[in-house]
Amino acid sequence: MESFKPLFTTKFDSLTKTDSVFSVTNKYMKSLSNGSYIEAIDSILVLVKKYDSKFKLIEEKKFKKDDYIRKKVFLETVILYEYDESGKIKKQTNVRDGKRHSYLFNNAGKVIEEMVNEDYGKTLTTTFIYSKNHNLEQITTHYDHKICNDKKFEYKDNYISKLYYLDKFGREDEPVEPRVITFKYKFDKQKNWTEIVKNVNGKDLYKWIRRIEYY
Repeated sequence: MESFKPLFTTKFDSLTKTDSVFSVTNKYMKSLSNGSYIEAIDSILVLVKKYDSKFKLIEEKKFKKDDYIRKKVFLETVILYEYDESGKIKKQTNVRDGKRHSYLFNNAGKVIEEMVNEDYGKTLTTTFIYSKNHNLEQITTHYDHKICNDKKFEYKDNYISKLYYLDKFGREDEPVEPRVITFKYKFDKQKNWTEIVKNVNGKDLYKWIRRIEYY
């Protein structure tokens, strides 16, 4: 059964700063002259990452196997990353033009055909805002240029004390009130937390407890 598990290999190009991950699998079906098929080992590109001069991730492409017989894959995701001057991520964009892009490869791994069809979602953008002391203050996600998710954080002594959570996914054009989530902490003598209570809209819903041993 070991032969049926995919093997992942990584190749890094130092000139273009591109990291490529391949999935080597024997699930590829090869056509025979008599109309039947046999399984054959093949490699299909599943992930490509590009980095800037400081080796920060700036672009990520994910491919998904779509047709084992014809070596067909479709471009599932294209994500672009932007950073602020301190190196923190400030924007993440999942680029989609509303169409499904599929590709056929030859035996040498070169694209021989591109197919574009079907509605496949719109662009999804997430922005990150930080305070002067570098705490994350807000995460906002837009789908097709409309807000679908928004999180605003408040802090006390560098711990998140309150979160305003707005979920409008699928209801972008409707008025939706955010949930108010409060975090209550208990600390030991070393000022490490030992208990956190998560309160949502005035109700205690979750509790985390940890025990710490000091030596």
